[in-house]
Amino acid sequence: MRTQGVLTPVLYTAVAGLAGLIASAAAKPTATPDLLKAYEAAFNACDAEKFGALLHGDFSGYGASGGLGKGRGSAMDSLKSQCAAGVRYQMTLTIADEALDEKTAFVAANATGTVKTREGRTVDNPLRLTLVLHRVSANDPWLIRHSNISALR
Repeated sequence: MRTQGVLTPVLYTAVAGLAGLIASAAAKPTATPDLLKAYEAAFNACDAEKFGALLHGDFSGYGASGGLGKGRGSAMDSLKSQCAAGVRYQMTLTIADEALDEKTAFVAANATGTVKTREGRTVDNPLRLTLVLHRVSANDPWLIRHSNISALR
């Protein structure tokens, strides 16, 4: 009986500690759900300003019109030029993988949906979007520092 009385607090402490770790992992803020929803909303609405608000000042990545761009303005101009030419996106992003710490994150997302081309054709547009995110502190928003887009057909 005496051993049982000593082990009970030890087991309780171990279980409480494990529960704390599980709760901490479950409560760990993820970088991507809100950011991905904002990204897809900006593209689907052809809203370059909203898209630009998601980008880090030192952004680099492949633009909507192709080619590697540097800077927030370059990415915004790429989306503007595509939309001005009649291109329309209807995409949904889902998280495929992510890894993050307090200030940096890597996100891979699958995009499903369609794109209306400059010629007016609507085609399936399966993509893999890879993002590198950064924020100054845990209280700051995630911003896209680099992106890469790969066609999945």
